[in-house]
Amino acid sequence: MQFLLLLFFFIVGLAQAAPQASIQSLTFQGKTERGDVVAANQIMMPFVTMTNQKVAAKINDYLFNGQFGVLAPRQPGKVFSAADGVAIDGMASQEFSVSRNDGRILTIAFENEGCGAYCENYQTYYSFDIKTGRMLDADDVFTASGMRALERRMVKERQSQYRELLISLRSELKAIQKAHDAKSQDTVNDLKERIELNSNCSGEGTHTDRTPGASEAAPMFKYYKSEFSEDAFKLTAERCSNHAMRALDDVGAVTLTIPYAELKPYLTGYGTALLLNQGSTTAKSSVYGQFLRGRMDGKIAITMLLYKEAGDAVRGIYFYDKYRKPISVAGRENGNQLELTEAAADGTEGTEKAKMQLTVTGDHLQGRWIGKTEFQVELAP
Repeated sequence: MQFLLLLFFFIVGLAQAAPQASIQSLTFQGKTERGDVVAANQIMMPFVTMTNQKVAAKINDYLFNGQFGVLAPRQPGKVFSAADGVAIDGMASQEFSVSRNDGRILTIAFENEGCGAYCENYQTYYSFDIKTGRMLDADDVFTASGMRALERRMVKERQSQYRELLISLRSELKAIQKAHDAKSQDTVNDLKERIELNSNCSGEGTHTDRTPGASEAAPMFKYYKSEFSEDAFKLTAERCSNHAMRALDDVGAVTLTIPYAELKPYLTGYGTALLLNQGSTTAKSSVYGQFLRGRMDGKIAITMLLYKEAGDAVRGIYFYDKYRKPISVAGRENGNQLELTEAAADGTEGTEKAKMQLTVTGDHLQGRWIGKTEFQVELAP
């Protein structure tokens, strides 16, 4: 009997730990905007399926919008294409992996190669609350003081790595100069350039250990890349050097790997519940950073995504669901009032542009679209 009970609890535990999301791989089929044929499996995208189709649709829209600026195809086969609004411009390749899928958080990591004047690899991470489909934002998960503390840890880690390398480079330069070898001048010049770059990146000669102010902590923190992986939180700062100088930057990107238990002092109530499974606090209500769906004139389906920027500035996009083409908007928030102006469709200056005058109530928007006529607008997650 005891064995049967143990077996029962073991099976229940497995069921609770089983991933809630299934991930299908889609490959882009078609050509780039320059007319070059994209090879099979060259540009890959995940497509999430779940029992809760509304949550799955929200996650897929985040992923496709983040990578291509479009809404996700609703019922894809094994491919996606220009017919889904996707334009391949400057992206040489794209792969993805799932670094967490445990029934609480889904994390997708992209590895891209982008090419413009030059080609370069880069990574992008998306993490979602699997119950709601909400994309995790630093403001939701970390307190302001927590972001400042993590910012300090990153600054110190970068300084430490660059300063450690400086010691080695200066020692090497001193040894070569002491040998008075005329043939080593190219090596000397290279070392001097590396020393200069590493000195600048280490903050040598300036006081960079100060605590970031409350007003700058969040903007600084959000320049970093956050990955909520299965075992730990990973915070990555991109390399200090620009592209032209990257060959001299031996430190490159710096990643802090922090076990989740160590994050507790930095977390909001929601972050504690989500990452440590302690408590049941939900994320604060907000219209920013999440897809809002609703109707214009009571019948025209629309989807909107807004982001809060510095001060009271707001930017974003919205789609008419029937046509699925992004329309850029920008504006300002004044208390609970939000006014957004559409970008001119043809980019022509002086063209009269439609506006939205909206009232913010928690995570809901309600107001008017004002163009050649007026329509009522209502949006919610």
